Amino acid sequence: MADGKYVRLIRDYHVLLGAAGVRRTLLLDQIDAAARDVKLVEDALAQAKQQEEAVKQDVAAAKEEVKKYAAERNAVKTYRTTLEQELGATKAGIDDLLKNNQKMAQQIAKLQWEAVRRIDQRTRAMARSGAGGT
Repeated sequence: MADGKYVRLIRDYHVLLGAAGVRRTLLLDQIDAAARDVKLVEDALAQAKQQEEAVKQDVAAAKEEVKKYAAERNAVKTYRTTLEQELGATKAGIDDLLKNNQKMAQQIAKLQWEAVRRIDQRTRAMARSGAGGT
């Protein structure tokens, strides 16, 4: 109160309404930006979920491939073991055949030597009897 009169501050509503309009515009812009951010985050989350599913499928496929290759590896190991056993048996058979061939070659050589010796004896005997009988 001044001089017994009530004094009130004068408000410039034009300035206040202008400031409120600016504030409203800024708040609306912030709301729009937040809505865009939410949309971007939701889209990124959806893409991340899709990628997660794709990775899960890739992992499942890789696990199946590992199982398949493990089974193939085990089959190859089993086959290799079988082949190694057959190879060992074949080598033993070859060794036996070589020993048998060597024995037979010795027997043949002995028989040939004996045949040569007999032929020589007969030839000498015939030469003696023919030389003395003519």
